[in-house]
Amino acid sequence: MRWISVSFFLFSLLFFGCEKRVEPLRIYSSMDAKETKGFIEAFEKETGEKVEFVRLSTGEALTRIQSESANPHAAVWIGGGSNEHVILERAGLLEPYQPRRSFPPSPQLTGRMNGWNGWYIGVIGFGANTEFLKKHNMKAPTSYQDLLKPVFKGKIGVAYPYTSGTAYTILASLISLMGEEKGFEFVKALDGQIGHYSESGSACVTQAGLGEVAVCIAFSHDIRHKGIEQGYPLELTFPKEGVGFEVGGASLIKGGPDLERGRRFVDWLFSPTAQNLLAEWNQTPIHPGVQKNPFIVRSETVKKIDVDIYESVERHQQLLARWRQVTGK
Repeated sequence: MRWISVSFFLFSLLFFGCEKRVEPLRIYSSMDAKETKGFIEAFEKETGEKVEFVRLSTGEALTRIQSESANPHAAVWIGGGSNEHVILERAGLLEPYQPRRSFPPSPQLTGRMNGWNGWYIGVIGFGANTEFLKKHNMKAPTSYQDLLKPVFKGKIGVAYPYTSGTAYTILASLISLMGEEKGFEFVKALDGQIGHYSESGSACVTQAGLGEVAVCIAFSHDIRHKGIEQGYPLELTFPKEGVGFEVGGASLIKGGPDLERGRRFVDWLFSPTAQNLLAEWNQTPIHPGVQKNPFIVRSETVKKIDVDIYESVERHQQLLARWRQVTGK
């Protein structure tokens, strides 16, 4: 495991004539690596603190924190959907904390035992390759049923729900929207349309941008940042029936090193500086006073599918097992 220091600055303090190195705060991040560096640079600039991080997918972070429970190596985990933070909260592996913030917390964005705190929102969308649409003289999909059209057979990309928090969010929201039986009937039909499954939730964005698939199903901020803003010919749309969404979590790892500095870092995530950075990355901040990025998908402008996060966690293994049975993957 390699810890990444953003500043590459080995610093020390002289204390009573002896040189003493102050260890950096160590965090795990399930956000984009470049985005994580941006947050850490801003935090270091404002506070003078030093931070090292390891980038892990949501599933990897969950497994790592569980396996290190007797000897945690990091103090904070940022990013990843709330489902995985809830799993750790229920297992007693998170340090309860209510961050200092200048606006009231929302119960929907806070762990029942204060084990995790939501600091941004992401919504699921479709990213359609515009060259494919033009070639077939058709519009981008705006409903789940559109994805089942013959023209999209073998032309849709998405991740495995057992490796990707993004894909599990999609699965849980479909089951919540359609009910379990009809939801899995749709999953089976959609599986027949999938050209490529990936392990990462955002990998299909590039595949759609390159024309390897016609449509990707992913978080809208990934479609915009990793697709449209990189020059790929993609159009972002949302299913009219409703969209799944994630609450991006921030948690203190119970027993982690230097939790006091970890608390200061979590506090900072709710500051205008950090929340404005989220906006720059097209993620939806929760601070009511941050800048208005016109490309941000405001949660009030899309129809969200109401998913009980804690119920979703309770059914996590059952839904994954049935998904694998239905798809044979």
